[in-house]
Amino acid sequence: MFFASEYNVSFALNFDGAPKFKSSSVQVWPIQLYLNELPPHVRGSRQHMFLAGIWCSVKKPPTCACLAPILEELEDLATNGVKVTVRGEEVTCKARLLFTLADLPAKASLTNMIQFNGKFGCPTCKHEGKQVSIGRGSTRAYGYQPVTLRSHSQHTKYAMEAEATSQVVYGVKGKSILHNLPEFDIINNNPVDYMHCVLLGVVRTLLSLWFDSKNHKEPWYIGRRISEAESRLLGVKPPDVVTRVPKSFRGRGWKATECRTFLLYYLPLLHGILPDKYLVHALLLSKAMRLLLADEISQADIEIADNLLGLYWRLTEDYYGLKHCKVNVHLLGHLSHYVKLFGPLWTHSAFAFEDAIGGLVKKSHGTHDIANQIVTSFILQWRLHVQRKLTQGPLILKSFVDQLDTKSRSTQRCTQLSQSLAGVGVAKTISLDMEDESILKPLLEKNSVVINAYGTVKLWPKMILQDKVTIYSQASKRVTKRNSYTVTFVDPERPTCVRYGRVQKFVCCPPDTPDSVNAAIVQELKVHRCMELEALCFPSDIRCLSELVCCDFVSVVGELSKLAIPVEHIMAKCFDISTVNMCVITQMVCHSEVLK
Repeated sequence: MFFASEYNVSFALNFDGAPKFKSSSVQVWPIQLYLNELPPHVRGSRQHMFLAGIWCSVKKPPTCACLAPILEELEDLATNGVKVTVRGEEVTCKARLLFTLADLPAKASLTNMIQFNGKFGCPTCKHEGKQVSIGRGSTRAYGYQPVTLRSHSQHTKYAMEAEATSQVVYGVKGKSILHNLPEFDIINNNPVDYMHCVLLGVVRTLLSLWFDSKNHKEPWYIGRRISEAESRLLGVKPPDVVTRVPKSFRGRGWKATECRTFLLYYLPLLHGILPDKYLVHALLLSKAMRLLLADEISQADIEIADNLLGLYWRLTEDYYGLKHCKVNVHLLGHLSHYVKLFGPLWTHSAFAFEDAIGGLVKKSHGTHDIANQIVTSFILQWRLHVQRKLTQGPLILKSFVDQLDTKSRSTQRCTQLSQSLAGVGVAKTISLDMEDESILKPLLEKNSVVINAYGTVKLWPKMILQDKVTIYSQASKRVTKRNSYTVTFVDPERPTCVRYGRVQKFVCCPPDTPDSVNAAIVQELKVHRCMELEALCFPSDIRCLSELVCCDFVSVVGELSKLAIPVEHIMAKCFDISTVNMCVITQMVCHSEVLK
């Protein structure tokens, strides 16, 4: 087998602040890296995250002092690499920094630019912005206009001019510490993080505009109907992949995951409460995010999303006023540029790093010498993880090390039913009633299976599909605040036709035989194009987008007959927004919930 004499890997770097520690004014700034060559579901896990450095202080850290040693090592790895042995052959492994992720204040420090609220404060383009009055103060607003992207060579030129003249040039204050990294483009390799920009920026702003009483005179204010909106929201039962159940609008201290779920799935709940044009405006952003968060994105999808985001930016100025076109709204116009460079938004998101930061905070149990507490705990955990892989001693010793290295969660019993299917929990042997037997009969006859004389089958509460997705049945009574049984399934006669239903039971018939048929008894739903959203009054200049914006949601208008299908025909879980006022279903966005 041929081996290359040189291997290349790439890192993603995050430099961001964490919340303050309890009973202490100290804040921590960790510097973290992960390896981009790892599979997506492993790449961002805490076990594979590198803690490159940490700074604890009551003040913001000096960027050069924090990052200089790490960047010097990355520069050496990119230039000289390290010698490693792969299957008996010595090769050189080189690494380079692929991109950095940070919030806007940290990004300004990394690139040695002025902050986002200053003139030419955008790190990606040369939009000057405009200082406008807001309340008793002022803010930097970015009116809609075609933008001119910066380039690495321009940034370098402006940095040299700034150092020579001691003046800021197009927002650049001087040379950045990132300039010395080989093959690192200081513009293209500093992507916009959609978690900070869209979720914690734009979505939180929308919630504040709609529900904050200081906007009570504005046409978009719906705070007077907040109880009605909350009644709809709190009545939703999300699937189990959504980590947080719906929360009240009144606090509005939503986490990024809550903002993401609201943007992608909950917006139809505001139909009839939020004036049409403002709901349509928000749906433009939702559709663009659904396109840019997909597992696979075509060039056409990127262009559509870019046009939708540009339209959202322009209409923000028209609907809410220039003062609300702040930097996060402007940065929406750059998202598609970075998707072309790095792929879907989830591939260059700070979610994985934020999750790891949360783990670091838990490693401190006192208010003094926090940095040493965190580092010591991190090193011990890493050594334990390595020791777990190397332990060759008695089984009891290996089991003990495994328990120390893994989270203390109760594991559910799984029974492998086929190569692509596993039953979860304890199966019950039950007798079929006449209705279920008649529903199963066509499927069983098709597979030449005969129900035994007693009409008994095994009933499973839930099953795990090939892609590790757990589907519940309505027969499982343990989960009351979740709906993980509404699914899409394939029609065997029309493979391109997607059908919707609610899984009532999982049965194995006949039980405990090699020829068993694993079936799902499904209550099929009659769906129609989303009538609630199609009833919206779209402005005349964007009426052509109505079908595009509404196509991801369908209305449930009734129930069809029950049917039995092979479990393997289930495609995915759906987001079932069923309330007193409406019943709307939408398909899950592929990776936004998987990579938390």
